Amino acid sequence: GPAPQTVSFDAATRTLSDGNTEALTLTAGPSLCTYTAVAAGLDVSVVTSSTGVMIMRVNNPSGLSTSQVLVPVQDLPKAELAGTWNVLGYERGAGNAQLPEQFGHSAVKLTFDNTGDFVSGAECVKNACEAWPAEDKMTATRNADGTFHLTDEGGVSKVLLYKNSSGQAAMFVSNTMGGIMFGAKVQA
Repeated sequence: GPAPQTVSFDAATRTLSDGNTEALTLTAGPSLCTYTAVAAGLDVSVVTSSTGVMIMRVNNPSGLSTSQVLVPVQDLPKAELAGTWNVLGYERGAGNAQLPEQFGHSAVKLTFDNTGDFVSGAECVKNACEAWPAEDKMTATRNADGTFHLTDEGGVSKVLLYKNSSGQAAMFVSNTMGGIMFGAKVQA
């Protein structure tokens, strides 16, 4: 998938801009928390959560549609990675070496220590998870822009952490396989 990029959103004017293309002005949609826009022949629909995370669907006249997840940028420390995360993904390959260009779903469990350093991972199918071999390590680093990188033998995945007003954290990952993953911390 395309690399994550930074966009700005002015809630007062409902204007979304990436600084390069025509800004989108969102109009209230038919339901609460839904919006629409039309720009450059594209029909755009947006759904937003009460915490500010948005899902945007761009319908192209050619019939091709794309979806994007917009996450507010927060300046969270690396220690926010601490704990065990259940992560669901939609990515190329998705564990199938015979079909590396096919998209599929994946489920992994990632554990980080209380400083945010990677401890272990596991692939999960149905009700069971199989631990990664000890040599399958990744490095977690915090970037100056508030994002994180998870680096392993497959490359570098960009991670956005988002913490809502209730203190619950979510993980959004643009991975090296060309897909997207979403994670939540395991809770009692």
